[in-house]
Amino acid sequence: QPGITTRYRLATMNHLATRYHLATRYRLATRYRLATMNHLATRYHLATRYRLATRYHLATRYHLATRYHLATRYRLATMNHLATRYHLATMYRLATRYRLATRYRLATRYHLATRYHLATRYHLATRYRLATMNHLATRYHLAT
Repeated sequence: QPGITTRYRLATMNHLATRYHLATRYRLATRYRLATMNHLATRYHLATRYRLATRYHLATRYHLATRYHLATRYRLATMNHLATRYHLATMYRLATRYRLATRYRLATRYHLATRYHLATRYHLATRYRLATMNHLATRYHLAT
């Protein structure tokens, strides 16, 4: 019986050692699995955060670009509007000047024509008077 007891004891120790070994391996495998899962979760979390940050960054850049684009378009539209108004004002001013100059030129022409007309009438009247006086003087001279 001492041999059986020893064998039983050895078998029991072997059995316990095997169980301990398996338990240790299971525990290590579980830890490794948890560590791997944690690692993957961390990587996924970081990737998600990076993706969100990238999206946010792009959205911000797009938003700023859109605002800049709209501001530029607004500025150009305003400048164009002001340029058009300035252009119209300049054209109006030039048209007014031209109209006034034309009116002045016409008035001057009319004034000169009137003066010329009056001078011509006066000149003709004077010549007629002189001719009449000359005619009468000639008639008187002949009568005398």
